[in-house]
Amino acid sequence: MLAVVFVGGGSAITHAQAPDEPRYDTLSECREKTGSVSAAELTQCLEKLQRRARDDLAKTLTGMRLRIQDQSPGMRATLFTALNQSEFVFMRFREIECRRIWTLAMADSNAFIIEKACRIDFLRWRNAQLQK
Repeated sequence: MLAVVFVGGGSAITHAQAPDEPRYDTLSECREKTGSVSAAELTQCLEKLQRRARDDLAKTLTGMRLRIQDQSPGMRATLFTALNQSEFVFMRFREIECRRIWTLAMADSNAFIIEKACRIDFLRWRNAQLQK
């Protein structure tokens, strides 16, 4: 189960999780790292974390694709199709859910930052799920 919760000017991804699983709250992480609520500083921090999250997910997906290549020819097409469909649906869900979070935050002048953090939270969550 996965849910995005709007928390005090930010989003946090929560889901049924084991106590040792991380909580994804990128906006709070950037606020702590920068010690700031400045939109410019938060955006800079978020962009760094977004690049890292995208790179991490790309590496995970590449590893999965390489493992699929090792499967029997009959299974490869099925596995590639399943992975590609899963990734497409995940990205679509992420876009819709983060747009919903943005809509809830429209009264906040930093709504675009909240939406960006939501997208990063989802990338991090997805990467962790694929690595299981």
